[in-house]
Amino acid sequence: MIPTLTITTAVDGTKENAFCSNRGLCDRTSGICACFMSFFSSDGNGNIAECSNAGTCDRSKGECVCDPRFTGASCNRSDGINSISITFRTVFGTLPTIRTTVNGVTSVTVKNDGTGGSVVGTKEDAVCSNRGTCDTLHGICICAEGFTSSDGYGGPGGRGDCGYMEPVYLNSAAKVANEIA
Repeated sequence: MIPTLTITTAVDGTKENAFCSNRGLCDRTSGICACFMSFFSSDGNGNIAECSNAGTCDRSKGECVCDPRFTGASCNRSDGINSISITFRTVFGTLPTIRTTVNGVTSVTVKNDGTGGSVVGTKEDAVCSNRGTCDTLHGICICAEGFTSSDGYGGPGGRGDCGYMEPVYLNSAAKVANEIA
């Protein structure tokens, strides 16, 4: 007697008795489904976005052509996992370079094209130079850590505007040496 294989074809809308859920071709020697486009899983039953919705499929090569900033065989990985993009809605003037403090980041430097540097402009209309909060009851600025009053020209002074970034010292001896000089 010759062994036979009976294949049940599913009616549209049903797939319970069909190989690969009627959404792929079954390799009967390995028992693995080769799912049709946009389906995945061992039986072809799950939907999947083509190229992870982050690229287009080159059907002649069977490869994904990833959109900018995505990579991987199915465009499922970002090429800038550790990158940050910051967009300012208003230009607040030259910002000091990024630096960290015990409480976290106090300032950020970016260029308008997002590559780094400084934002060009002015802070004259920004409350407390955008580096502190205003105590409206007393009319004074409470500066963020690392900032103090400026002279209006980038140096320390008595304007009460939080416009001066205090120097960062590695230790107290360096601070004292700088004050003496």
